Amino acid sequence: MVEVITVGAATRQGAEEFLAEVATWLQTQTEPARPVHWRFRGGKPVEVRGLAHLSQLVLALNATADWAVVERPGGVPWAQTMRVAGGWITEVDGGEDQDSYARRVIRAGVVKPGELFEVVSCKDAGGKGGALYLVPEILATPTEVARMLWSWVHGRLPGEYELRELNEYLD
Repeated sequence: MVEVITVGAATRQGAEEFLAEVATWLQTQTEPARPVHWRFRGGKPVEVRGLAHLSQLVLALNATADWAVVERPGGVPWAQTMRVAGGWITEVDGGEDQDSYARRVIRAGVVKPGELFEVVSCKDAGGKGGALYLVPEILATPTEVARMLWSWVHGRLPGEYELRELNEYLD
C-alpha cells in the first residue's frame, strides 16, 4: 500500500525559507581552498589568517592615503580600504555590473537623498595617490573595516551597510 502525503502551502513556504537560510549560511563560510589575500598598495599578497588578523592589517594602514586590497584567488570578489583622517574609506568590486568598476561602502541611511556634504580630498605624502570622499563614508575602527571586508570577500555585505556608485554624488 502506498501512502500519499499532501504538502500544504505552509509546509512548502517553510521549506523555501529554510533553503534560503541555508544558502545564506553557505555564502558566509570560509572556503579553505580559496584563501583571502591582503595586498598593501597592490603589492605581494599576504594570506589573511582570519578576522582578527585582518583587523591588525587594517590598523597598520596608519599614514594618510595608505591603502590595501583584500581579495580571493581569481580577483573577484575584492574590496579595498584607504586610511583617511578619522578612519578608513572602503570600496568593493562592481560585481556583475560592467559599468561599475567599484562602489563605495557607507552605513545604511547615513546619506539621505538631496543631502549635501563637503567632498574631502586626501593625498599621500608624495601628493600622487589619494581619494575623494564624504565624511559620512568614514568607517571609524579597524574592526569595523575588517568585518566589512571579510564579509564582502566571503559573498555578502553586512546588513548595516549599503553600496553607492562612486560617481553618484562625487560629480
